Amino acid sequence: MKRYVAGMVLLLGVVPAFAEVGNVAIGVGAGKTCTDWSRERAKPREQDGGGSVSEFFMLSWVQGHFSGMNRAGELGADRPVIALPNQIQLSAWLDKYCVGKSNHTLESASTSLMDDLWAKYPRRF
Repeated sequence: MKRYVAGMVLLLGVVPAFAEVGNVAIGVGAGKTCTDWSRERAKPREQDGGGSVSEFFMLSWVQGHFSGMNRAGELGADRPVIALPNQIQLSAWLDKYCVGKSNHTLESASTSLMDDLWAKYPRRF
């Protein structure tokens, strides 16, 4: 019982610390901007057509962010789970989105695309 109470006290002390944090997304792509994305995309392609490791990590982060929003939307906002774009489609969309938006983050870009995709599907009520 003492362990349970001690655990709850520790948890209650930690929760407010997280509640004050301004970032709602973390990871390798959370702090990256459209400038970072465009810079990596402008680098010469590998012989197999692949991009840089940084580009891969940023794209993977956006895919994870999408997956989380997709699932959270289903659970919390009663939105349908939708098919997400593949890597080629997503890269092309990010390339287009980032034109003239150098200071936008990958988080804002991915949220914008998810909002666009959700707009095509009605909520389930």
